[in-house]
Amino acid sequence: MAEIFSGKHDNGHNGQEGLIAELYKKIGELEMEKDWLKNLVKNFTNQKVTGVCGPGITPPHISWQEAASGWMSASPLGAGPYTYRFLPGKKQFVDDYPSMNLAVRRTDFLAVGGYDSHYWPGEDTKLCLDLVTKLQKKIVYDPKVVVYHHRRPLWRGHLRQNGNFGLHRGFFARILPQTSFRPVYLGPPFMVAGLIYLLLSPGIFPTLTLLGWILFVCYLLAVTVNSYWIYTRSQSLFQGVLSFFVVLITHLWYGLRFLQGFFFTTKLRR
Repeated sequence: MAEIFSGKHDNGHNGQEGLIAELYKKIGELEMEKDWLKNLVKNFTNQKVTGVCGPGITPPHISWQEAASGWMSASPLGAGPYTYRFLPGKKQFVDDYPSMNLAVRRTDFLAVGGYDSHYWPGEDTKLCLDLVTKLQKKIVYDPKVVVYHHRRPLWRGHLRQNGNFGLHRGFFARILPQTSFRPVYLGPPFMVAGLIYLLLSPGIFPTLTLLGWILFVCYLLAVTVNSYWIYTRSQSLFQGVLSFFVVLITHLWYGLRFLQGFFFTTKLRR
């Protein structure tokens, strides 16, 4: 095994030996399941498989602030169709995956130049796109390849991380639309743009204004249903109620940062 850490994503792998390069930014945030490595390696018997990934589950026995961040990320309105990144889902091929639980063949990792830290945060998106498009290989998601991934707790750490996600996704939606200009990422920025219109110039197009408020009420109902989902899964009324505000505030901040990345960011900076 070779481990590649943050800060060495460009060139820190050149002297490493091993079949697979482990792509983890902060290994201290992770706890591996007992059979994680065995389940991971089995997928590499297929030579067309360049990478293997699995769910990063929020660990038990953590603070309520960290748990709230984890439930937001794992919920239907937090992850959209990508809930399998945070909770075990069906085995499938993917074309984009966060580096919290991603392993890549060392030869393929080197062939595409490894991580490109000019695209931080989001170098994992660039790496996966290169592996799938340039090498024409597959990345397998295996629900048995489980790690426990600690979250940024509310509020400062959580919003800072999700704001960075929004900024890089907006930037990539412009320059790498193949995997980033997708409807699941466009909901929050469209909501933010709509709210700006509703608050600043609601009288220009009355029909559009009415439609906007109807859509926003529907969104709030969806957030309420999402909160009930979190309540049933967490068995915590507190987490269910709190999640309403966590999801709403996170979506607004993510949407603002997405718009910043899409329209105003020329280079991602550390």
